[in-house]
Formats: sequence, C-alpha cells, structure tokens
Amino acid sequence: MSDMEAELMCGVCLEYFDKPLMLPCTHNFCRKCIEGILSVNSRPNIYGQLPRHRLKYHLDCPLCQRPIELDRGVESLTVNRILENIIALHRKDEPLASNDAAWKLDSSVSDSPCLLHNSEPMSLYCLTCNRAVCRSCDCVTDKSSGTIHKCVPIKEQADQYQMKISNAISEIKRKVVPVHDEMQLLQDMVEQIKVPMEGCFICKLSINDGRATVTLREKGARNINEFSKLRNDTKVAKSGDVVHQDCRRDYTNAKSVKQKELDYKTTENRVLRSQEQFNYRDNCLFCGQFADVKDKRKGTDVFPVRTKDFQSNIEKICPMQCKFSNRKKHSIHLEHLSRAKNKTGRPQHQQAQAAFQKTVEYLLQNEDEQLTVIELVEKMKDYCGDAAYSTVHMKSKIQKYFGDDKQNASDPESEKMNIIKAAASLIKSDIKSKIGTKTEYPSVSDVESLECNEHYLPDSLRLFLNSLISTCNHSLKLSAIGQTIIQATRPRSLIAPLQIGLAVQMHHHFGSRFLIDSLYNMGFSSSYSEVQRYEMNAAMSQGTDIPEVTEEGNLQYIADNVDHNLRTIDGHGTFHGMGIIASVTPGFMRTNCIPRTDVNIEELKEIGKIDIRPYKLDKETHTSLKFMKLNQVNATSYSESLSLLSRTVWPIKSTGWSALCQMVYGGVFPGKSSIVYLPMIDMNPSDLTCINSTLHFISKEARRHNADPVVTFDQPLYWKAVNIILNEAESSTLKSMVVRLGGFHTEMSFLGSIGHIMNSSGLSELLETVYASTAVGHMLSGKAISRAVRGHFLTQTALTLLITSEIYDFPQYTPGTDTDDPSQSYLDDKENFPKADTTCVDNEKPFRIEPNSTI
Repeated sequence: MSDMEAELMCGVCLEYFDKPLMLPCTHNFCRKCIEGILSVNSRPNIYGQLPRHRLKYHLDCPLCQRPIELDRGVESLTVNRILENIIALHRKDEPLASNDAAWKLDSSVSDSPCLLHNSEPMSLYCLTCNRAVCRSCDCVTDKSSGTIHKCVPIKEQADQYQMKISNAISEIKRKVVPVHDEMQLLQDMVEQIKVPMEGCFICKLSINDGRATVTLREKGARNINEFSKLRNDTKVAKSGDVVHQDCRRDYTNAKSVKQKELDYKTTENRVLRSQEQFNYRDNCLFCGQFADVKDKRKGTDVFPVRTKDFQSNIEKICPMQCKFSNRKKHSIHLEHLSRAKNKTGRPQHQQAQAAFQKTVEYLLQNEDEQLTVIELVEKMKDYCGDAAYSTVHMKSKIQKYFGDDKQNASDPESEKMNIIKAAASLIKSDIKSKIGTKTEYPSVSDVESLECNEHYLPDSLRLFLNSLISTCNHSLKLSAIGQTIIQATRPRSLIAPLQIGLAVQMHHHFGSRFLIDSLYNMGFSSSYSEVQRYEMNAAMSQGTDIPEVTEEGNLQYIADNVDHNLRTIDGHGTFHGMGIIASVTPGFMRTNCIPRTDVNIEELKEIGKIDIRPYKLDKETHTSLKFMKLNQVNATSYSESLSLLSRTVWPIKSTGWSALCQMVYGGVFPGKSSIVYLPMIDMNPSDLTCINSTLHFISKEARRHNADPVVTFDQPLYWKAVNIILNEAESSTLKSMVVRLGGFHTEMSFLGSIGHIMNSSGLSELLETVYASTAVGHMLSGKAISRAVRGHFLTQTALTLLITSEIYDFPQYTPGTDTDDPSQSYLDDKENFPKADTTCVDNEKPFRIEPNSTI
C-alpha cells in the first residue's frame, strides 16, 4: 500500500473514506464511524428526561484523543469535499491500473490454444459473446440456435482495445498531476496540525522562541474554546497545552472579538448637519436622521429629552462640551441614548459579574469563617478563570456591595439602632478573629476551670455581658451565655468548652438523645452526634492505658455482670456480659486533649479486643477447693477498747461511730480513687471460658503496668475463678493472681453466718418487734444488708444498756413514762455518774483521748 492510499483510508474502519467528515481537530473519519463512537453527555431533569436544548454530544478524537462537544451531533461537522473528490478519482482509476484478473489482449493472443478445442488457435473474437473463440466453437459453427454471432479477426479487435487503453492511460496521466498537488496540500495541512504538539497552536510558532509561555488548565482551555466559537474558528484547546502568553491574551480579548464583529457590519454614513438642513424637532441630535416622536407604540426607538439630568450627562461625555437646553423637546434615538448613559470606567464583563455574584454567595454561606480578600479572589478564579478581579478591585467591589445602609441620623431611634449594629459588628469581628480549632476537643481543665471559661470570651463580649448581667457571682452564667453566642457565630470552626461539657454530662446522667438535641437546637450545648464522636475519640486516644502506679498506690481490677438496655418489651437488643474496671488509688486526672478525628467502629473493636481462651473442666484431674481451718486470734486492740467505751457512754452521746473510726485510723489519707473502664466480653459471665479469658486479660494488663494482679469477683464468680486458678499448672501466670471476694459479698456472707449461728437464739423474735417477719428472714440470711446492720447495732445497743444499767445501778427505761428518750433519764441523773479518768491502762501502755488525736 502506497503512502497516498494510506492517507485516503479512515483510521477507524481502515477502509477508503465514505462521506468523510472533518473534526475540529482537522482529523477526518467516515460518517458512519463517527456516528458509532458518538455518545450523549447531558444530565436529565427531575423527571428523568433529557431536554433537547441541553443535549451535548461528546466524543474523543480516535487519533489525538482531544475531547470534542457537538451541539447537533454529526450535523455540526463539515463534509470534506476535496477529500471525497480525490477518493472518487482514485477509485475510478484503480481497476484499470491494478486489476490483475482482467484478461489482456496483445499480439500473441491468436497463438493461444482454445480452452475447449486444444488443437485450434483462438483466431476470432465474438462481439456477441464478448470473448475470444476458435473456428470450431459453437458460436461459429452452430447456426440452428437462431442467434446471430458476429465474429471478427482477433488481431483487429486487439488493435481497437490497444487504442482505447492508450487513450485511457493518457487521460489518467493528465489527471494525476492535480491529484498529486492536492495530496501535497493535505500533507502540508497535516504538518500544520502537528504543530500544536510542539508549539503554540494559536500562532503556529515554536514555544521555544523566547516568549513567555503558559500551560493551560481545564478552565483556561474552556475559555479559549469559548472564544474559538465566538471567532467561528476551529481551534480546540485542552488541558496541558502550552501556548504563548501574549497569544492567549490577544485571542481571548473580548474587545477584539467585538471589533471583529463590527468590522463585518455595514453601517450607514452619518448625515452631517452641514450637508442638509437640521431640525431639532424632527432629527436626532447625534446622527441627524429623522426621528418620529409621535409614534407612541411600545418598542419605539425614539426617546424625547425631557430632563436636565440628560443634559448634565451629555456635558460630561461630549468632548466638545456641548450645551443643550432642556426647554426644547429634542428627539434622540434610543441607541445613542444608551451610549450616552453608559458609565465611565472599566467595561462590565458579564462572565466576571456572574462569577462575582457566586463569590458573594459563597462568602455569605461561610460567614462564620474569617475569609481574606485573596481567598475570595482565588475562589472567583475557580468560577471564571483569568477574568477574576484583582485584589484591590475585589476589595472595592466587596465594600460597595456590603456598604452601610444610610439612615437618617436625626432620628434618635435610627441613631440608636446604628450604634447597636456597630457594637454588634465589633463584637462579631472579635469573635471571628478569635483563634480556635476543631482538630481537638477542649481539655478537662478547660471545662472545669471557671476562670478559663470566662477568659475564653473576647474582651468586648465579656464587657457587653457584664453590663447586661448585674447579679452577684454570675461568672458561670456569663461564661455559658458568652460561649453560646460564640458557638452560634462560628458553629463550624470552634467547639466551646461548656457546650461540649454540658452535652457529655447530660449524656452520662440521662442518656437521652432527645434531651441533648433539644438543648443543641436552642444553642445551649453540642449535638448528640458530637457527643458520640467525642466518646469514640476518647476511647481511641485513652484505650486501656492506666497511669503509672506508685509504690504507695494500689491497682485493683473488678469484674462483674453487666446488663444493658434491659427495659425492653420484646427483650431484643439487650446486652448481658462480663464487665471489667480498674480502681487506681490515689486517683489521677487526665490532662491531655482528645483529638477530634473520624473514628470507625472497626478501629474501636481493635483496641477493645480481648483474646478468648476456651476452658473445659476435666473432672478426672480436677482438684476440689478446700478451705483451711482458721486459727483463733485472741488479740486486744485499741479499737476494741474504744468501741466498748463508745457503746458504754452512748447515752450521753459523747463520741459517735464516725469519730471513733477517725481516732483509730492512722496515716495520711491517699485521696479518692479513679475508675478506668476496660473492654467487655460479650459472653455469659458464668461461663468458665468467659471467666478464664477475664483472668488472663487482667493478668496481662497488670504485668504491663508493673503491678500485682488483684481482681475482685462476686460470690458465684469468685468460687469458679478460684477453682480455675487452683487447677492451673505451676508455671501459669494465673498462679500469681490474688482473687478476692467483693466487699459487699463479704459483708453479706458475714451477716449470713451470724444469722446461721444465732438461729433459735431468740434473735429473730427480738428483731420481729421492730421489723416484719419476712424482712427478718432476709436480714438473717444476709440479703438485706442495710436492715441487718441497723438491726444488729440496735440489738447490741439494747444489750449494752441493760448491762451498764445493772453494773452502775441505773434506773432502766420503762415504756409509757413521761419522756420518750431513754437517755434523757440518765442525763437528768448525770450528777450521780462516777467521775471517769481520761487515762486508761491497756497492756501497760497508757494513752490519752484528745481532740483530733490518732492512734
């Protein structure tokens, strides 16, 4: 295939062009090929339909991959008539030049043997059958068919064909020269098309000629394509093209485009006043043509002059300082009037005006942000590209757009309103200039400190609220109202400490989404979604870490049943599992700020993961738990003596139980403990696998914090945990664990033991004089702890009174006497009390009871 044939073939179907169409990038393709790759690119309306006026046909050139949009599909493209004619000429001449299957006539045809009669040469040519024959063929010998076959000598017919071929070749040679010229022209056009890949596609020159260049972005390319349509040009730009900076400026100059349009318009010559008589009532002041002011129909192009403002405007515009009198009704064409009313200054750019309006809308939507003029200019560039305003012009346009409303200053009410607006603008400006961030939440100290919350407010806002709120000790109220105003002014850029603190506190106490969202809608707190985000970030940032425990401190783990969301009608959505917490003494306060990030549930699952260790009880090798016999302890302590003394002197109320404990206890108070919540196990807490997994997790966490593993269970879980540890191997890490029975269950077990020992002793009948029989049963079994403790103390006090009254011969209290207080009879006879010495001897170690003394 020659180079010429390759240029005449379509790049899609690889056949000769069939109705070739030229794309804006100057590449040619068959009409049917373009229709095959053409696609519609548009957005449907709300009814799912595509309006015809919004259809955009889109295709990418198969050769250069440039995006092309066609308003009317293939009908928008131009048919390449020159290329179509060249293909027609080439296809017409092709069979004569390259048809190898055609038989050839030459001088040796007569010597060729006949295909049917090998012995006879083909010496004749049948004009009827249009083929060479011999003298024995049917068309020569058969006369009965009725068809007359005209045969001539083959050499004579060969000479005639030779003549026709020579004439055709001469004609082809005569037409080939113009075809070659057209092909050369096409090759030159192809070379010019390839220039944009190496140079500026606007001026067709190299980009390395020393002039400043610029790389087009998507919006810049779109701007050039719009001006290409205005100029009726075929230039198509795309993102990434490199052009000369001055070529781009001149090509996208709106003035040059308008001037080009005006050059093509034919205008009538202006009639000068000196050429014919001018009548100011009938002729236009500017063009001198006839202007009929009698036509009152709508749409007339004549405007009569009736105001003095027109005269002043003409005096400003007219270079000759013409003077007009408004007393006469001058008639002026509306076209000239519109020119006279045009304001001086830079011309209005419609695209820039629309982009400026969008920029103003963006500024109003983000009013809570502190946007600069430079940021607004960059935003406008996103809308209109290089047509955006400069920084100085943008500032003047913004000031003009948001100019202060002029009101009558003489009106006191208006003046007051202006002052209030000015004060509000100053306070709002101070709030917007406040440095804040939403990348992290306020720290605990910032939320709890009243001083920090008050200093969170700008000075102007604090002064304003101090002037309004006149109550005493109003710092908290002032801070809350001020932070509410700040949060409402800048809702997307700040998180006020009291706002998030109140929302989290309400969530901890009530867990009501309705309550928190109601407070949020009124502006008093953060939203419920913000609280959830805060808790997820807090869990991620803290995890299971516990501050380092000192040598004097204590770390103890507690594991027990956890029930959640039990108050449901159908019972679905409830949680019943093993909960774990850690008690740290002395307590601590976290001071680090919690980051505000996007946390997903998978990340939370990863930090709250506990390895499940299956446990199966082997009954053959299982060792039963046996309690060791406790030795009896006979020891007398100061606390027992003080307790006896307290019970003895109870009638005169000299020393209470709390004071007694304070005197007995010695040392420095370590302070309150802190509770750290650890992950839960979603299993039945009574299951041995769940208890075993809990023990291994606590052992691992305690070793990580360099502390002894101590865990507290309730009575059922305690028994199973002790059995698991007892049957562990000696090398197991669980052997070093200390498993304790919880204080509540220890007390319950102790009270149950007392009730068991005192059974049938009359204690139940004594307690039934005060409590109901059912309640007494729970008290003696240890289930009703509060009532059992109170009942046992009451019984002990009654016995102490009876014993002391017998020892000191005090009169006993008898019900029905004048006084209802049994101690009052003793207080009345207080003078008969023996004088007790404040010094007592116990094991030859004297001590003296003094106020605020410790033992």
